[in-house]
Amino acid sequence: MKYTLILPIYNESGNLKPLINDILTTSKLLTDFQIIAVNDGSKDNSLQELEELKKIYPDQIAIIDHGTNRGFAAALKTGIAAALRTSSDVALFMDADQTHNPKDLIKLIKAIEDGYDFVIGSRYVSGGSMLNVPKYRVYLSQIFNWIIRRILFVNLKDMTSGYRAIKTEALRSFDLKERDFTIQMEEIIKAYKLGFKFREIPITLVNRKIGKSAMQYNIKTFWVYGKLLLKCLVWRLGFFSKNPITKE
Repeated sequence: MKYTLILPIYNESGNLKPLINDILTTSKLLTDFQIIAVNDGSKDNSLQELEELKKIYPDQIAIIDHGTNRGFAAALKTGIAAALRTSSDVALFMDADQTHNPKDLIKLIKAIEDGYDFVIGSRYVSGGSMLNVPKYRVYLSQIFNWIIRRILFVNLKDMTSGYRAIKTEALRSFDLKERDFTIQMEEIIKAYKLGFKFREIPITLVNRKIGKSAMQYNIKTFWVYGKLLLKCLVWRLGFFSKNPITKE
């Protein structure tokens, strides 16, 4: 299989060199592996770091630069569209802030090779955990996942994890419309509704050590989560476009 890791990046200077070096060290056992790094208008030295890394790994890193910040969902869709234009069989996703352990990529890939279509790196299955993460973030995530499971009858414990592997066959089966972090739930609910085979594998999420998270928790966040719940209900009922992504 051909694997493409999509890495949305915004102001991750200092994280990229150790992260990408670890990713490419971990992926040495794979015969066909590439990183698509989408620099979403970073204002720090992220783009320069990526360009330096590409000189070292010219065949394994592709850089797409938005020029200006367009948001997480736009960066994700740009990376997906680029991956779908290749012959990639599997799209991998992780955060660029070193909160995800690159060694877990092999566990996600193993589950894909075992026949699953959508694999989630889960904090909430047995063996999964979160380290040094603020309690309010943990509780908010757990509560939202609990509500989604109960209301939508979705048998998954961690639907807000950004660490995942998805067969491109699944990604080609529906369109992605969301313009915020809610795009990650959109992927899951639409793929779940279409009957793709899911698995969760345990991971440990750690709090970032360098830089500041772009995810802000405030009153607006609760409003976004409320609207997202309604959207999830619509997707769960099957009211969404099944046209493939062709461009971003």
